[in-house]
Amino acid sequence: MKSKKRLLIGLALMLTIALLFFITKNKQSTASYEINKTPTLFIHGYTGTERSFKGMISRFENKEDGAKRILTCYASKAEVMCQPNGKTNVEKPLIQVIFNESDLSVEATSQVFAQVMNTLKTEYEIENVNIVAHSMGGLVSAKYIEDYAGLPKVKKLVTIGTPFHGIRKYDFHQRFGQANAPDLYENSMATKDLLSDRQSFDSHIKVLAIAGKLSKHGGDGLVTVRSATGIKDIIKDENYSEKIIKDERSSHSGLHEHEEVDKYVSEFVWQASK
Repeated sequence: MKSKKRLLIGLALMLTIALLFFITKNKQSTASYEINKTPTLFIHGYTGTERSFKGMISRFENKEDGAKRILTCYASKAEVMCQPNGKTNVEKPLIQVIFNESDLSVEATSQVFAQVMNTLKTEYEIENVNIVAHSMGGLVSAKYIEDYAGLPKVKKLVTIGTPFHGIRKYDFHQRFGQANAPDLYENSMATKDLLSDRQSFDSHIKVLAIAGKLSKHGGDGLVTVRSATGIKDIIKDENYSEKIIKDERSSHSGLHEHEEVDKYVSEFVWQASK
């Protein structure tokens, strides 16, 4: 009887030690991934993948002093999983966000993005971020800004080829085939609602809109310059700037691979006065 009691006490002691070890290790792990500098998030567009911003992030890591990807966050309606990519105590932390379901509506994707931001706040104590977004990623980012308070605040927003006034149906289907994305069409309710809700857009956010202009198109081959700079309608003049890239490499999918875009993003996010 006594030996059985000793065995139970021994097992309880071992479980207690194991639990204390787990708690201590978890605290050390969280501390090692504490992020002190404002990170820059990269948000892809409709049907985008990890490859969408892979090139730009790699170029910044190679050419921009202090720039390093620290997290890659994979997100869906069901869960958010952020994978550390190394040390976080870098001067210019980069975070890539990848939507596993990349063909959802703007509203649904913004809800998933809010889950990402909640994870960044609760697990990494991030309070402020910058965002670089391509195409529909810019609509999702703006929707997040308008609809969600109490999560990490956006300090600077860069939109690249974002269709704030939508895309002509013909041009959309030329690019995406039979896919159906009514939020991205011209005069959609999604874009109208976004641009009519100026009061909900944080007036302190600095915005840079980047558009492409091909010689034989009113824009980047998919999004017109007018549409790509449409966010100006809800931004204070002193907080808004835009850049138009005019060459044959400034196509919609070519913009985030363009060295001139890299230059404007770098200057705006890290070199401009805060």
